[in-house]
Amino acid sequence: MTASTDIQALEPFFAFRHRALGAIEVGGETLDIIDIVDAENPYISLEVTDAIDDRSDEFAIEIYDPDLRWRSDLYPQHGETFEVEFGWKTGELVYESEVMVFQVDSIDSSLRDSVSLKGVATPPLSGLRTRNDRSWQSITLHELFEFFAGVLGLELVGEASDVEYEELLQESQTDLEFLATEAAKHDHLFKIEGARRLVIFRQADLDAEPPAYTLTPQDFLKGATQYSDNLRDVYGKVRVKCENPDTDESIAYEITATGLPEGECFEIVEQGIDSRDQAIERGVAALRKKNADMVTLSFKTLGSTRYRAGLNFALEGAGRAVDGKFQLKQSKHSHQRGSAWTTRHQSRKIIDLGEIEVEEIQLPPEEDSDAQLDTGDE
Repeated sequence: MTASTDIQALEPFFAFRHRALGAIEVGGETLDIIDIVDAENPYISLEVTDAIDDRSDEFAIEIYDPDLRWRSDLYPQHGETFEVEFGWKTGELVYESEVMVFQVDSIDSSLRDSVSLKGVATPPLSGLRTRNDRSWQSITLHELFEFFAGVLGLELVGEASDVEYEELLQESQTDLEFLATEAAKHDHLFKIEGARRLVIFRQADLDAEPPAYTLTPQDFLKGATQYSDNLRDVYGKVRVKCENPDTDESIAYEITATGLPEGECFEIVEQGIDSRDQAIERGVAALRKKNADMVTLSFKTLGSTRYRAGLNFALEGAGRAVDGKFQLKQSKHSHQRGSAWTTRHQSRKIIDLGEIEVEEIQLPPEEDSDAQLDTGDE
């Protein structure tokens, strides 16, 4: 936006475009990519959800359909792709915009004058819902991501840890469930973007990023703000039980994060750990996940493309104990014809784990390792 642009003249715009698998014919004209909504067929409402933490981006749109085009020429087929562009413009000049790509998941209609579509960024593969059994020998976490990116037909973006599994089993889990579980053990997460890319993130790297902008309570729309600090369920240490690879004896590492309040100690049991460093890595990842939602903040703002899941922001002016660095977990953009563009957010406060202290504990033979990994989702 230039300095002469009057911000009051900006108006929200949302474009919804069909990205056909092949050319389609509408009204006697052959088109490849077309704007679906126009003056004759405007959308009634539109919602775009940008999320992180192993979730898929989503959209939902209700379109005015008096000429039945959505129930004839434009009726979505399996695998058809659409893109949503949203942002601000003044006249024909676009100030800022964001483009997200989705594949249609469902279509609903009352068979009167409107049609509702829902879509997700995840490819519509039956394998995503199928529970599979697989095994690997000598594979790294990054190679595991490469394998599933190939299975899903996605471009892999980002680098995962080079930690190596001597043996790894997928037992009656969907591919995404299994990948999310293994990624979380090593402080990784991922999302599928645009039905084309599998993007890897390291939670510690996201947390370390500086705030992208600063917000104050005055930026929040009234009636939709909720701050919550869970003072009771705080976990300051974790005990990682595993086998010593050199002696096959049971061993445990008690890992304490000095930046966390003193709280409960929880226990995880891990298989396939072949070093002290791996045990510490898994313990720190479990601590971070267990305390991830210790402090949360949900709020609503006027719409903007600067709100992206995974970005950090600084909260100021809410009180010394409340202010700090927060991370957006989800931003849901909503617009109805004749109304303002608003965005509902879910965020969490980034907690500094501080120094990591490790105590090695030799376990008596009777303490076996039958428990499962506690992922901290309770």
